[in-house]
Amino acid sequence: MSAIYSLLTAQQLALLGPLCRRSPTPVQALADAIYADRADGGPDNADHVVRIQIQRMRERLEPHGIRILTFVGQGYMFDPQHVPKLNALMSPAVDHAHA
Repeated sequence: MSAIYSLLTAQQLALLGPLCRRSPTPVQALADAIYADRADGGPDNADHVVRIQIQRMRERLEPHGIRILTFVGQGYMFDPQHVPKLNALMSPAVDHAHA
């Protein structure tokens, strides 16, 4: 299993794909990613939930050298320079003792 699963919650994992795009992802699109399985589209405060989850992701990922950038009025995205570090966290762990 990759290390990313031990760092992030299910809601935060749902944000990974949209945040990896080459341009900022709007808050509404991030909310849609979190609440895609809900017929009602999520709670009324979904934008607030997204902002809280982004902050929590920053707290968990920045120690690993991964930054989430904010583009006021546009949305969020991973710093492109840090995507290789994110990819390393997403790679399955190799058990060298049994490989």
